[in-house]
Amino acid sequence: MKFREPIISYKTTKTTTTNNYDKNAEKVSIFGENVRHARKQWDFTTEELASFLKISPAYLSSIERGQRTPSLDIFMRICDFLGEDMGDMLKPRSNHRITLDGSTKAKNPYRLILEEAN
Repeated sequence: MKFREPIISYKTTKTTTTNNYDKNAEKVSIFGENVRHARKQWDFTTEELASFLKISPAYLSSIERGQRTPSLDIFMRICDFLGEDMGDMLKPRSNHRITLDGSTKAKNPYRLILEEAN
C-alpha cells in the first residue's frame, strides 16, 4: 500500500526577527552610561549615590557598567534623585552637559547640606 504525500509540508523556515535581548542590553548599557555621567556631574561618589538610593555600591556600579538591569522601582528612584527624565535616560545623548547658572558642573545639594552640618 502506498501512502499519500502530506498535503501540508513542514519546511523549516528561518525567521529574521531582531533580537529583543540585544535591544534591551543596549538600553541597559545606555542607561548605565547616563547614570554614571549624571552622578559625576552632580559630584557624587558611587558610595554616596548608592547610600541615598538605599542600594549597595556594587549594585549601582554594575548598573553603570550595563551588567545589571535595575527594577522599575530602582530605575524610577535613580531618575528622580538625579533629576532626569526617565525617557531621556534610555536615549543616547551626544552632549550630556548639565548646566546650572552657567557652570558646567552642577553643585550637589546634598553635599552642600553635609558641608554646612560639619
